[in-house]
Amino acid sequence: MMTTITGRIADSAGSIESGRIEFTQAARIDTGELLVTQSTATAQVVQGELRDLAGRPFSMPANPTGTAVRIREILGGRTFEWWAAVPDTGEVEYRALPVVESGDVGGSVFAPPLWLATVEQMRDETVDAIEEGTAVAEALGGLAGITAAVDESNAARDTAAESASAATSEANRAEQAAASIDMTALNGRMDTMQTGLSEKADAATVATALAEKATVQDVSDAIAASKPNPNVESAPLWSIGHSFTKVPSTYTTPNAGEYPLVLARRCGFGNVKAWGRGSTPILDTFPALLAPSWGDTRDGVTIDRTWTPAARGVVLIENYMNELGLGATWLTQPNVDFWGLMLRSVIALVSSAQILPASAGTETGAWADVTSVISTACYGGALRRSNAVAGSSKSFTVTGDEAWILTLAGTSGAAGDLVAKCNGVTLKTIALNGTRPAYTSVVDATITTLTPIAIRVTGMNAAAGTTGSKSLRIEWPGTGSASHGFIHGVIIPDPNPPQIFVAQEPPRNGMATNADTLYRAMVETVAAEFPNVHVVDLRPGFDLATMISTQDTGTPRIHPNDLGQRHIAAKFEAAINAVITSPMPGVLTL
Repeated sequence: MMTTITGRIADSAGSIESGRIEFTQAARIDTGELLVTQSTATAQVVQGELRDLAGRPFSMPANPTGTAVRIREILGGRTFEWWAAVPDTGEVEYRALPVVESGDVGGSVFAPPLWLATVEQMRDETVDAIEEGTAVAEALGGLAGITAAVDESNAARDTAAESASAATSEANRAEQAAASIDMTALNGRMDTMQTGLSEKADAATVATALAEKATVQDVSDAIAASKPNPNVESAPLWSIGHSFTKVPSTYTTPNAGEYPLVLARRCGFGNVKAWGRGSTPILDTFPALLAPSWGDTRDGVTIDRTWTPAARGVVLIENYMNELGLGATWLTQPNVDFWGLMLRSVIALVSSAQILPASAGTETGAWADVTSVISTACYGGALRRSNAVAGSSKSFTVTGDEAWILTLAGTSGAAGDLVAKCNGVTLKTIALNGTRPAYTSVVDATITTLTPIAIRVTGMNAAAGTTGSKSLRIEWPGTGSASHGFIHGVIIPDPNPPQIFVAQEPPRNGMATNADTLYRAMVETVAAEFPNVHVVDLRPGFDLATMISTQDTGTPRIHPNDLGQRHIAAKFEAAINAVITSPMPGVLTL
């Protein structure tokens, strides 16, 4: 029987794709590899729809049991390869083709069913926990409920691998068996047998077994409640910050266990843009979003992390874990206040509709291009500086009530003041000289005194008497630094920005539990200033004993393992599903 493959194929912004997709039948051989045995069928993607080369709906035979189809996507300048099964159903959506994995051939990040690997892992963890609990049951004189659960789980484990449908059935049986344990009855019996218990099984063994059973049940409940969110399906997902937000990560299962990928599978996101960089405080994160030259090289490939205004999707920000390790001064209010300014800068850029460059402004007085590394590296060479002429100004034509001025913050003596005016009304004096903490960039060690920053200016509508076009004038008043102020441009906010979720981080190994109190409070303060920004607390339930990677050999060990990554993904997922309950123009192109 021929199966017709349908479904819309879109890129990360929700726009339709064009290109071709090659389908090649393959058969499994004894080595566990896949051997191509038939010729390739090619489908063209026209206006986001699959068609055969004659323009008709694309169909191909369902593959027999024990075989697979190699799928090679050549779309929009990218090539991606994965393995799937074509079911004998008459018609199936392309994104619903079941994934087939064999040897080192990984599954597609686009295609479900994504529940299978997680359910199987849950089943195995349940089995392991119940096996360890068998000793407890024997010590208590034997409990029929636990024994039956062990038998059911063992039977499920022995037969689950025969086929995908069998795996589903047996995993469900294992889950039901685990759920059948009457924890109240077990706890009650333990309370009445304290003396006898000490002779047969120590209390620590009992506590460990029960804790592991509870953990597995929590994971099971989370899996059962997890399902794609149709309001973010196919939308881009960005993760911005330090090494926790990177893909791939050496601290978890690479290209699979990282929490942005776990979250994308659970919620149904499209492309994942993982822009995290190891050892990076937020002072380096913001310039990386501005400057292509600060791309991150991974596996020989340089990733350009420059943000494009008017982008759509959901953005995750996690970015103060490294600040906690920079020393005691970074746990003081002045440095945390500056961190808050940098977080506001990142949010303003991610929420932008347009960036007006310095060249777009009309100048008075004396201005010159800055040629030092702070301009070439962080601002792409487009930074302008006033030259010792007080009152030198740049004027930009803007609309709306709010704009953000791109300038520099500096250590003492490094940055000049600026004054923002509209229609002759002074809206804000920007005094950034001496506000930048002592810090050497991990991206470019020559940058030690200045940092790009964005400063908010509001009240333009009232000053100009209109919500329409108006002039924003930025002056250097001759104060701050000895001879100049800096201007790179002006950020114009997007009325429909992406939804942004900012993390309050998990606890850091080796530090007091409340060491990050000021940062947690600052996240709350900054988020309250933006209607599209939401706080996600990653701390509750994060266990440093079980959720830190054994691959982390540093001091202290801080990077999450697979379990820790899944914990973080679950926290973001709950927040996203609570906020995005209907289609939003800043998330998808509507």
